[in-house]
Amino acid sequence: MGLTIFWLIQAMPYIPHQSMVKLKHIENSLALSPVAASDECEQTTFHVFKDHLEEVEMTTPKDRPLAFKCNAYLRFLDLKTTCREKRNDPEFRTTMSYLVIRSLKDRAFRSAFQSPDICDENVTYRTLVGGSDGI
Repeated sequence: MGLTIFWLIQAMPYIPHQSMVKLKHIENSLALSPVAASDECEQTTFHVFKDHLEEVEMTTPKDRPLAFKCNAYLRFLDLKTTCREKRNDPEFRTTMSYLVIRSLKDRAFRSAFQSPDICDENVTYRTLVGGSDGI
């Protein structure tokens, strides 16, 4: 019985019923994580050097919560950090990357961002995603 109640509380955010709105604050208090870690993402990133390309796997910081592993803004900041770390390499030119995301409700991935030149100082998250406030 207790396990059934537990799973019902976990499913509450996905029940589209008006009477459930009153229970939302209870759901946030009792859920394992108030932010649904439901995103799946794929990111492809290349470092561009003077005479070659290198595909790199972008790793997320170990202290980043699992719920934010697919956060497009944080992924963008990780790329900008990589640009700053690489700028002293005389062979390094830029980084290009694209990120696609899918939530539990999506059947297909959708583009979060893509850029052939992340290291360009004029590229900001806002310009990259078309002026929206994010995903």
